Amino acid sequence: MKHNDYLKIVVFIVLLFQACLSVASADDNANRGFDEGIKTAAALQGQASLAMQNFKPENFIKNYSPQPKEADYMNNADQMKNDAIQYRSKDTVGKSITEGMDERKKQFNYDIDPHSVAMINIEKRSQDIYDALTGEFSACTKQESCTTDYKNYSCEEAPKNIYQYCHKALNIDLIQKQVDTHYTISLHVATQYHDYAGVSVDAITGKIHFLGPHDTTFQLNKKLPADLDCKNLQGKVTQFNSKNPHTKLDNIAFPSCSNGMVLDCHVSNANKKGSIDLDMQIEITSTKVIQEPHDRWEDGCTGFSNTAVIPRQSG
Repeated sequence: MKHNDYLKIVVFIVLLFQACLSVASADDNANRGFDEGIKTAAALQGQASLAMQNFKPENFIKNYSPQPKEADYMNNADQMKNDAIQYRSKDTVGKSITEGMDERKKQFNYDIDPHSVAMINIEKRSQDIYDALTGEFSACTKQESCTTDYKNYSCEEAPKNIYQYCHKALNIDLIQKQVDTHYTISLHVATQYHDYAGVSVDAITGKIHFLGPHDTTFQLNKKLPADLDCKNLQGKVTQFNSKNPHTKLDNIAFPSCSNGMVLDCHVSNANKKGSIDLDMQIEITSTKVIQEPHDRWEDGCTGFSNTAVIPRQSG
């Protein structure tokens, strides 16, 4: 065995010896501390109980009474409610709360339904709070919670005077309307030898401006009225009755403002066969656009409605 190996063994033995001494020293200190605690507890035993026995609450609590009147509530829960009602009517805070509630009842109409879900939950929560107080924090006997019956009343009051501002406005609408008036011109044209004829005649007065050839006869049976407005006139031939089947209408110009209300027409026979002998009827349509007034009234009032019956609910 080498010299270094001997040194390692010696160092290990020294360290192991020191560790054993440290453990023995720690155990001695713990034992001494525990013994001192036991002695202290034994010396103080009974001092807390003695202090409670010698405690005088009147020296520390203002207006202390060994028999307070509230102790009577343990056997008489109704007395507690009666005292609370009397205290509410005398105490300043109680008066303020009561007056505030009454004032809100005057200003607002509360619809309280005792059978509603909200009211049932409120009563149940108040009962739970009462159960917790009486069951855990005092020796009071649990009493049946009170219930409130509500009655509905209806009162009537005379309607108040209400000032209203009313107006009535007339609106006149002009509606355009087309009016068509129909007039009839009736004439007869005939020739003795010729197979054609032409005529220019005033449709209102019947004055002939032109008639030919010389053997032509003309007759205006129906004329237009003298007060006819020459604007917006339209014409059409409604009847053309000829004894000669070869007679045809070559051209025609209906009365208008531009031609001085003159009717011009020319007729002839096809293949120049025979003479002219015909009756012709013309329809003249006068179209006017008129404005028809239609009145439309608008009513309006500004004000406030009033009801004679005011629903109230009271309990």
